[in-house]
Amino acid sequence: MKVLLLSPLPPPVGGIATWTVNILKYYELKEQKESDVNIIHQNTAIRFRKITKLSFFSRVISGVQDGIRTFIIFFYYLLKYRPDVIHLTSSGSLGLWKDVLFVYIAKLFNIPLTIHFRFGRIPEISKLNNWEWKILQKVVSLSSSVIVLDDTSEHTLTGQGFKHIYTIPNPISDSVENVMNTQEDGIWNDKRVYRNILFVGHVTKNKGIFELVQSFSSLSNVDELILIGPFELEVKNQIIELAGIKSDKITFTGALDKVEVLNAMKRATVLVLPSYTEGFPNVIIEAMAMQCPIVATRVGAVASMLNDGYSNPAGLVVEPKNVEALTESLDFITSNPDQAKIFAHNAYLKVKSEYTLETVCHQYEKIWTNCVNREI
Repeated sequence: MKVLLLSPLPPPVGGIATWTVNILKYYELKEQKESDVNIIHQNTAIRFRKITKLSFFSRVISGVQDGIRTFIIFFYYLLKYRPDVIHLTSSGSLGLWKDVLFVYIAKLFNIPLTIHFRFGRIPEISKLNNWEWKILQKVVSLSSSVIVLDDTSEHTLTGQGFKHIYTIPNPISDSVENVMNTQEDGIWNDKRVYRNILFVGHVTKNKGIFELVQSFSSLSNVDELILIGPFELEVKNQIIELAGIKSDKITFTGALDKVEVLNAMKRATVLVLPSYTEGFPNVIIEAMAMQCPIVATRVGAVASMLNDGYSNPAGLVVEPKNVEALTESLDFITSNPDQAKIFAHNAYLKVKSEYTLETVCHQYEKIWTNCVNREI
């Protein structure tokens, strides 16, 4: 079975791009063992805009430029490789305009297409009933199958009468899985005196970075805030001003390689992801695998990932933009190492049972096979 995968690769670094690297590497190794699946990949990464430039104007202009290039290559790949099925990743928003064209072209070539929504705002935009929701519905109606990252998104779409909707989590990479499997059971050091908060991701407003800085500034039992990821100088200056006298306790590392990030997670007292919106964030999976306690906002699949509301919670979940709740959760984690260790261990067990590449890719393959066997 030939699968044309339309998804971005780094640069820029991002959640979908990281997912793409993991999937391609998995099937590259699988092909060496005579796999029935042949992945043909088209890189759909943005080329004409920095990922930290989020203005509407820059997104529109760069989107047009990237779109022209992308569709020329897409037609070429369809004619050259004649894939059996197309797997299209989508970050939503303005990108849905391109998604519509992809699904129409797939229909023209009579090739089934699976749309893989890589964001967690589907319930939110369905309530708004805005232009984004109307385009998303069109994309869903034209696709052979739909993959979402959380149960709430699945329920939203099935509630509208759509069929062939599937919830599938992101997998961890094989490199992270290897590190995870060589760890001792329970690496959390409950005797550690030095307490630090770790953030990994793009240092932007939408990642909740300013709320995090406010929380850190009010905590007396935390010694350092470490920000790993790309940042703009303007944002850095705003953070320093907001932190005031505690600004000298904030470390900006910039982007680091995967080994350095995983080692930072092993050493951190807690990883924090206070985003306004997410899909199924890789940084959460990696922290879970490294047995790093987690505080994150209730966006996308995060609550499900951390077993929020269950008897075996794998972290603490707070509402976005709620500085008070974020501060209370960070204070609890940093002041209660025994409970933090329980969270970390529960997270570790969940990754091992549900988020490996083999487990997740097997679910993709079942969907691709069903698409091929089902009439378009």
